[in-house]
Amino acid sequence: MYVVRTGTFKCYRTDADGGEQVLGFARRGDVLGYGAVNLGRYTSAACALEVSSVGVVPLAELFTWLRRSPMLDRALHQALSMQQAGFEDLAGVRAAVPAETRLARFLLHWSRRMAMSGHSLRQLRLCITRRDIGRLLGVAHETVSRAFAALSARGCIAVKGRTVDIVDAGGLLLVARAHANADRSPAQGRSWAAPAVIESLNA
Repeated sequence: MYVVRTGTFKCYRTDADGGEQVLGFARRGDVLGYGAVNLGRYTSAACALEVSSVGVVPLAELFTWLRRSPMLDRALHQALSMQQAGFEDLAGVRAAVPAETRLARFLLHWSRRMAMSGHSLRQLRLCITRRDIGRLLGVAHETVSRAFAALSARGCIAVKGRTVDIVDAGGLLLVARAHANADRSPAQGRSWAAPAVIESLNA
């Protein structure tokens, strides 16, 4: 099992035809390979998208370490809980139909992830290709490029290379919520950015 210390990893699966499905992106504090604890094998792969480092926890020794260190046990459960919340976030990202809405939701999701790592909420550094974003969102990479251009034209973001500045957080949130009522069941009521996050972005 690996715990991400620094950098960014792409988590993905490859199907029988060689097609790649991007499952998500792991950053500091995320856990890689935990599924192998029960299955005895890795169900997905991960590759570093930039200079990165991990802490290695041998699976054979994991439960011994957890018994000896309640703090480690608690930290692992917290990390897995936060990671699960991130996966649920991404499920909502993919649920939207328009590509602009999917991209807006992804950028808000990435903003929160960057903030958790101590980076800016507003200035997003994307070490991710348009193709990988497309594979995550379930659209062609050309569609991702058009969605970036559309959000830029709306004045929500400004793109320079792989840096994305959130210029109008409220406008980006409106795009992210554009089809929220159609995407969710009455029991869900998922909001696409906590008010505190938006207040920080607008500060």
